[in-house]
Amino acid sequence: SFTEDTPTTFNNIQEGVDAAGAGQTVCVAGGNYNQFTVNKALTIRGLNDPEGGSAAIVKPSSSAVGALTLVTASNVTITGLQFDGAAFTIAGQASGVQVSPVGASLSGVDITYNVIKNISTASGFAAKGIQWWTDINSGFTLSNSNFKHNTISNIAAVSKGGYGIQTVGAMSNVAMENNTISNTTGAWGAGVAVDTKNTALTSVSGSSIAFNQIMTGVSDGISRFAVQIENSIAGSGMTVNQNNLETLLYGGGNTNFGTEGTLNAENNWWGTAAPALGVDVFEVPVTNDVDFTPFEASAFPQN
Repeated sequence: SFTEDTPTTFNNIQEGVDAAGAGQTVCVAGGNYNQFTVNKALTIRGLNDPEGGSAAIVKPSSSAVGALTLVTASNVTITGLQFDGAAFTIAGQASGVQVSPVGASLSGVDITYNVIKNISTASGFAAKGIQWWTDINSGFTLSNSNFKHNTISNIAAVSKGGYGIQTVGAMSNVAMENNTISNTTGAWGAGVAVDTKNTALTSVSGSSIAFNQIMTGVSDGISRFAVQIENSIAGSGMTVNQNNLETLLYGGGNTNFGTEGTLNAENNWWGTAAPALGVDVFEVPVTNDVDFTPFEASAFPQN
């Protein structure tokens, strides 16, 4: 149902989204639902604990579903839902929640307090828990948005990347904070990855990866990392602070312009009392600088 003076009840989330007016809230009771697209300014709110036995659970209707939720509009909040890929292996790129523009930049997109799990893809395709996606040189930006307080687990690719949270493209004032991310697998990937497909240096400013728990099954220190900030990303506009991490990579992939700037990765717990360059923190190439001191001597309390 959606909130109004006289609430209306629908059989599925998409019907509620389609009927709601901009600025309204679609309330989702416990039960099982199929994928949906949000193309207007709305709040989609689960009414029960997304980790509990009465959660509102969004599952794919078939192995062709690329996103359990696709957000194409600004001023959208998705909160309190469980996204479960269930037993499906998606025959294509797949995300629990994908944020992607249609003809304009996006702002005010908040993905908060959700459970996202069991997103699996077939060979040749990447798997993501939450993704901000823009195509090559699109010129679109995500701004003033939050991916916070989500629990993301069991994101599995075979021969491509597996990511808890992946951003692809320009960002301004985007906070990825207080998430618990575990068991991301693939030929490469990260708990949180800030990527781009652009051929020019990609603008990132005022954005943060902070207060996250990314310690279990996310890193092999070779091709999968707790956090990755790719080449061609303006890393000086990104901060990585007060997380529990295993490893961080600044660089790799795409072109290095030599003007990305220093990445502030201070005050993290690295799973060791003495984190070291080339063991816990990686720079590829070495002209991508990471400031990871001071560091914490013990883990932060979990979210």
